[in-house]
Amino acid sequence: MPNLIDRLIEDRALRHRFILFLYPFTIIGGMISVTCSLLARYYR
Repeated sequence: MPNLIDRLIEDRALRHRFILFLYPFTIIGGMISVTCSLLARYYR
């Protein structure tokens, strides 16, 4: 696993692809957290 981290730090294109790959998950996670906070606020 540390080997992969070193390659990500060295290889800029690979890191860019990795970030693009992670974008949808961060957006989905943000939407879920916002929805949960809104539900918690309404049903308190």
